[in-house]
Amino acid sequence: MDFEQKKELIRKCFQYIDDRDLRVLELYTEDVELLFPKFGRHHGKAAIQIFAERLSKMLNYLKHDIDHLRFLDAGETVVVEGREWGRNVGWNTIS
Repeated sequence: MDFEQKKELIRKCFQYIDDRDLRVLELYTEDVELLFPKFGRHHGKAAIQIFAERLSKMLNYLKHDIDHLRFLDAGETVVVEGREWGRNVGWNTIS
């Protein structure tokens, strides 16, 4: 998969997350590693699913600025920088 294909897959992933679409888990392989600065590092598809379930219980909604994501090609790794915003279960704004 080339860098442009990886970027499109990542954009789709963020859209699935925003839509709370469970197909997001189909995009990952068993050796996935996710580093989410606010919530730590997660290894493996099962850990990603647990993380997503916990996060969904804390948030009423979440939105990513998908059109303005920044991507860094680091070989087998792609680093993504972007903005997100939403509201937690107490309806407090997060960003």
